[in-house]
Amino acid sequence: MKAFAVALGIGFGALAGTGAVWAQASGAQRDLEICKMLERYATLTMSSRQNGVAMSVLIDRIRGSDVAAKILRVLVAEAYDVPLYSTGAAQERAVAEYANKAFSGCYRDLVNK
Repeated sequence: MKAFAVALGIGFGALAGTGAVWAQASGAQRDLEICKMLERYATLTMSSRQNGVAMSVLIDRIRGSDVAAKILRVLVAEAYDVPLYSTGAAQERAVAEYANKAFSGCYRDLVNK
């Protein structure tokens, strides 16, 4: 799992332009920041999904073939398993639930490494 955290951190660092932060953060703090970044990406992904953006558009924006890029592609694919809701309240709930699921899964994986 340590390799997962490092790969995810490097990938997200490149996405967010904060690669130096990952190198300086302690293990626990880095893990938390990685999961927060994944939560933000999940929020953006599900928001795009609920606004009718095509899955291919999101997949095309993910560069690379490293572990982090593969995780992001899975995150996008899983978002498109969630129905497209028609009301704002249902869409907001779907976004919040998906972001929480992403953070929770990441955090549990990293804590149990």
